Order: sequence, then C-alpha cells, then structure tokens
Amino acid sequence: LLVASNSTSENKILVNGEEINVSNGKGKYSVTNNQVGTKTYSGSIMVKGKDGTETPYKFNSEYQVYQPLATISASNMNIVYAGLENPIDISVPGFPASAVNATVSGGWTLRKTANGKYFVKGRSTAAREITITASVKTEQGTRVMGSQVYTVRRVPLPKIKYGPFDGSKTVSKGMLMTQTRMIASLENFYFRGVSYKVVSYTAIIHSKRKGSTSVTVTGNRTARLNDKIRHLRSGDHVIITSVKSNGPNGVIDSPGVALTIR
Repeated sequence: LLVASNSTSENKILVNGEEINVSNGKGKYSVTNNQVGTKTYSGSIMVKGKDGTETPYKFNSEYQVYQPLATISASNMNIVYAGLENPIDISVPGFPASAVNATVSGGWTLRKTANGKYFVKGRSTAAREITITASVKTEQGTRVMGSQVYTVRRVPLPKIKYGPFDGSKTVSKGMLMTQTRMIASLENFYFRGVSYKVVSYTAIIHSKRKGSTSVTVTGNRTARLNDKIRHLRSGDHVIITSVKSNGPNGVIDSPGVALTIR
C-alpha cells in the first residue's frame, strides 16, 4: 500500500462520539476504567478534502484492563502432595474468573470450589511432576494463557510416640503407665487438616529377668500394657512395632519406637 502522510494536518478524530486532542497529526485517547476485562472503543477520523468536505474513516479496536498485582513466590515451594486436596488459586489478569478454565496433567483432578479457587488431587506419585494449565474463552476461541509445573511428593510418614515419648531418652515405668494412647505425630509438616491415627500395633516387653513377651493391640490405647510394664526394671525395654496408622492415603505401615526404662 502506497500512502502519503502529513504530520501538520489537524484532522478531527472522534472516539466513542467525543473529539480527542490531536498533536502533530496524532490523536491521543486516554480513558480510566475500574473494571477488569476486555474493553472496546470505536471512532472516526474526519479527513478534509480539497473542497473542505470531511469524509469519515471509521475504526475500532480493543484493550485489556488488568488488576494491579504482584506475583511473589518461592521457587522451591511449587509442591503438591499425593492424596491431599492441595489448594490452588488460578487467575488471569484482565479476564473475569468465570472466563478462566484450568486443566491438570498426570492423571490428577482439579475441583473448582469458587471463582479462581481449586483443589488439585491425585493418589499416585508415578508422575513426578504435574502441570496445571490456564486458558480463557475469547470471541476468537480458547486461548492458553500460561501453565505451572508442580513437583509431586508423598505425605511424610508419621513418627510414632508412646504418649509424648519418642525413645530419644530413657523413661520411668511410672511415666509410661500414665500414658493412655499411642500417637502418630506429623512433625514439621504444616499442611492444615492432615493427621494420622494409630489403628493397631504390637508391643514387645523385654525384661532381663523374665524374658520377652508380646501384646498385639487393636486401636491406639495402651492400658493392656500396664500389667507387664509394672514389672520392668532399669535397662529393660518396651518396643512398639508392626504399627499401622490411618491417614490421608488410607492405612499404612509406620515405623515403631523403642523405649528404655530408666
């Protein structure tokens, strides 16, 4: 296309029915909008002919209004845990949440709880990574706006304790006999609402004088052990083994705990 231009011309420009300022042959259109999304505008450039008659040349276009935001994230914390409903926030600046669609790879599922709010969940750790992809619906069709890769991790195994006692120090038999239950503790794991409960275990009571005896318990209570613990002396042992705990991924085998009588 061969055209001629003239920076000194001051043709009238109308946008949405209102005349805008023209300087050096260019019209500058400014607008303030408090709602995010795609906005359209249209107008006409009034070009004068030799006889002074103005001929309108119409135009239309669009622009995006974005929410002011900053994305701050720890690069090593893009982790999801198998078996848990991991909360995920998904948004695309400039588009309402209702226009955003999200998908996930690796056989995992996304459950939408509210606009922009999701839970991603999967039981398998066969896929070491999953990818969440966000797209939007436009007049031209569906457009992918971005994706994020997450590392898949297992929920850590719980630490078994006899009440508060974890075997790191000797304990008196009197203190053991005051405890009422075996505890499956998740330490240094701050995912809200995740817990384990001991559902069965075997206790091996070892006495230097009387030898060893074992007691298998269904549940987490310890009352059945007291009659045997009361006869122990310093240096004897209480070993908790074959522990099964119920948690977010069902019943699992948990490492036990060994205690030495003070």
